Amino acid sequence: PTCANMIDADVEYTFHCYDHCPFGNRVAFLMDHFGIKYKKVVYGYGSGALPKDCEGEGYDGDLNPRRLTGKKQLPVLEGAGVPIVKPDDIGMAESLEICSFLIGRHQLVCPCATGRPDIKSIESYLLDKKVMNPLTLT
Repeated sequence: PTCANMIDADVEYTFHCYDHCPFGNRVAFLMDHFGIKYKKVVYGYGSGALPKDCEGEGYDGDLNPRRLTGKKQLPVLEGAGVPIVKPDDIGMAESLEICSFLIGRHQLVCPCATGRPDIKSIESYLLDKKVMNPLTLT
């Protein structure tokens, strides 16, 4: 089956992220790669920053990530079944937590080994030179 066939078609998320954040890109890549449906809400760099707290910079307008978890923190995943930390939270923060949740919920297979002979050659070389720990290859 293809990756898209493995996804629960009834589940759709709202994904909140900054326009400049590599951590949000990590989550978006995972969802895009496996065909997980989501609506993307993009926030600007200063969104949620209170001007009084940052020397007059930032803004606290209508599109404010603080309403999601109480912090100026993104990415955040929102949707049915997404775990939250505090009762007032609207979604789950932290990109690796989000990725772990999605991998578990959708039973995704994210293999570490590529099967590429050139990578295997580098691994063998590093193992022979005792530069790499064989336990890290599992």
